[in-house]
Amino acid sequence: MQMNTDTSKAILPDDVDDQPYIFISYAHRDKDRVQEILQVLHSNGFRFWYDMGLKSGVEWAEELGEKIDQCEQFMVLITENSVNSRFVRKEVGMAVEGDKNMLVVFLKETVLTSGLKYLLGDIQALHKEQYQQETDFERELCEAVSKNTLKATEKTISSFALEDTYELMQKIGAGGIGEVYLARHKRTNSLVAIKCGSFEKTYTGGIIKERFESEKRILAMLSQKLIPHVPILLDWYEDDEQVFLVESLVDGKPLNIRPEAIRSEEEVVTITKKVLKILQYLHKSNIVYMDIKPSNLVVNEMGDIYLIDFNISKIINDPYTADRMVGTVAYAAPEVYLHSAGSSEVGFATDIYSLGRTMEYLLCPEEFNRINVSAPVRYYRKDISSELEVIIEKMTAMDPNDRYQNVEDVLEALDSIHRVNIFQRLKNTFRSHSASKRFDEMKIRRMEQRAQDIREIAANHTVIMDSNGNVINYANVINTED
Repeated sequence: MQMNTDTSKAILPDDVDDQPYIFISYAHRDKDRVQEILQVLHSNGFRFWYDMGLKSGVEWAEELGEKIDQCEQFMVLITENSVNSRFVRKEVGMAVEGDKNMLVVFLKETVLTSGLKYLLGDIQALHKEQYQQETDFERELCEAVSKNTLKATEKTISSFALEDTYELMQKIGAGGIGEVYLARHKRTNSLVAIKCGSFEKTYTGGIIKERFESEKRILAMLSQKLIPHVPILLDWYEDDEQVFLVESLVDGKPLNIRPEAIRSEEEVVTITKKVLKILQYLHKSNIVYMDIKPSNLVVNEMGDIYLIDFNISKIINDPYTADRMVGTVAYAAPEVYLHSAGSSEVGFATDIYSLGRTMEYLLCPEEFNRINVSAPVRYYRKDISSELEVIIEKMTAMDPNDRYQNVEDVLEALDSIHRVNIFQRLKNTFRSHSASKRFDEMKIRRMEQRAQDIREIAANHTVIMDSNGNVINYANVINTED
């Protein structure tokens, strides 16, 4: 399958200074195929950077490392050439080590090496040759790419009908599908939040419109049922180019604004119970929220928790709110990326997983990326009870069938933390110590593997290491004929 693109002129990397972007990892022998992917990203307004193969040496290696470290998303394009490229393997290793949001795109069906299979086995992947229609692949690629890398539009947010009723005051938020403004209702002087989205004749424009329609549908249902602690749908405006969703203003601060804060177990359990009460209402209405994370949980001065931003939520068995491969990588359950959101695998346990990951963030914000991937919570927070750790482990089980199946069971488990008998407490403590010991053993194995990697690299390159023995660069490399 060939896409209708003109590859005679290379699409250049974007200026990515201080802007979220996609790092493209590829083999330079695949440059024509790569240009097809870049054309899709470019025409749909995504910001990206890739190495054009014109530099070499230490300075080039430092720039490459910085670009991977600072990227919003790491995309590796797989062919036989890239699988056999030591440069691509190095870049993938750096991205995995940095716990980057990763996307694998197979440009053609290719057998991975054992090392790449280990590194990329659990990462979301698209197989280009599986799509019979070019438009289907383009849509799926735009769905899978981080919306934070969309370039800001230059359109002015304006609508005659909107301006007749509301006065836009200031921008208070921005995301992948639009911007949020604080506004005043001209006749009542009440403050509201207005979410604004602009359409373009691209797949991302179509996705934005679908997300707004879905959020409107869900908020209308919640407003009709008077569900507490969620925004109330107040109004809706739409024209040929823009859409405006008017909601009640949730006045508070998201839970991710205190990354340095050390929250106690009691504080985190209290927050979790409040979120579970909101999920009770949603799940009884057959709504799966799909995107629980600290930035979507707002606490007001009274300590009340509100759940905001329903643009990727779905109603079970409702095709109008179904979506594909949508979520925040650090918090989304595995089934969100392994199956379409219309799959029976995506359900109430999906929200329970994301809430468990949110608890891990609130308990250990600085070590969050290491928790659940390899280390238990109590490895970093010895003051946390083994009972809470057991609950979080069950909430974040990889298999949805191994998790709590409803919020009532989680609430009951949290309420029973201090009623656990001495024998169960000893069992939980022993289990926690065993998990920490396994993590220590795994760290030793990783250090041994890293030493082996250093030896292999040193056989062909000049290696630069820091005082701790970590490889920070390598020199005398030319990435043009891989």
